[in-house]
Amino acid sequence: ALRLDPEFDVKDFFDSNSDFVVSLDKLDEHIAERSGEPGIIYIKGDLTDPQALAAMQQFVGKLAKNPYVGRDADGVPSLQDNIFSMLERITSSAYARGQVTQASGLEITDKDGDGIPDSKEQVKATYDYIIQNGVPLNESTLVYDVGQLRKGLFHDPSGGEENVTVLVVGIPGTREQTTVKAAREALTEDLEVLLQNPLITRVGVTGSPFVREGQLSAATSSLQTSLPIAAAAVLVLLLLTMRSLRYGLVTILPIGLVVAWLYAFMYVFGFGLNFVTATIA
Repeated sequence: ALRLDPEFDVKDFFDSNSDFVVSLDKLDEHIAERSGEPGIIYIKGDLTDPQALAAMQQFVGKLAKNPYVGRDADGVPSLQDNIFSMLERITSSAYARGQVTQASGLEITDKDGDGIPDSKEQVKATYDYIIQNGVPLNESTLVYDVGQLRKGLFHDPSGGEENVTVLVVGIPGTREQTTVKAAREALTEDLEVLLQNPLITRVGVTGSPFVREGQLSAATSSLQTSLPIAAAAVLVLLLLTMRSLRYGLVTILPIGLVVAWLYAFMYVFGFGLNFVTATIA
C-alpha cells in the first residue's frame, strides 16, 4: 500500500473508446514529438543586459539535448515566439531599426549577428519601443502587436521594476505522470545556467503539466497526512466511548487493515492515486 504512486491519465476519467481519448492516442502516435502540452520557463532579472540574454541563449541550446522537449520538423526544440524572435525581427530589419533609432536617438546594431542588439542601452531602447508600438514589418504591418508582446515580455520603461519573460516549450507525453516528473527534473537541471547568472534573479518551471503535478502531489500528500490523523482521532474517540484501550485497538484494527488492503489491491492491479481516488480516501 505504501508503494502506491500518484499518477494521472485521461483514460482514468473518460471512456477509453471515446472520440476524445482516441484523438489523444492519435496525437501521441503521429505528432507527439512535434507538439506537446505547453511548459513555461519563467525568467526575471535585468534582461536588458546582453550577458543575461546570452545565458538565456545557452539555456535554449541545452533544450536541444533535452529528450522531454518537443521538436519541430527539423528536429529543433519547439519554442513558441519569444524574446529572441522579437529582438531578431528588429535587428534584421532596416525599417524596424530605423523606427527604434528615431524614437530613442540610439543606433541599433548587431555586429556579431546573434540577433541581440550590441549594448544594454540598445536593448533597453528596443524594449521601450516595442512594448509601446509592437514590432513593425513596414509602415502598415506589425509582425507582433503590443498584445502579443506583452504575453511574453514585461518591461518597465522607467526601470523601476525588473524585466520578466517566458519561454514556452512543448512537453510531449504529459498524459503519463512519470513523464511530467522527469520533464520537470530535466528542465530544472537545464536551468542551472540561468541560476548561476547574477543578472537573473528568479527562474522557474510552470505551465499546466507541472501545475497539475503540483496539485496531484498536494492531494496525495494530504492523504498521507490525513489518514494517520484520522486514525488517531478515531482511536481517541473510541477510548473515550469504551473507556478501554484494548477494545479501542481491537475496534480500529479492522479499519486499518481495510485501508491497507484497499491500496495494496490498487497497487497489485496497476491502479494509481489520482485526484478522485485520493479524495475518496
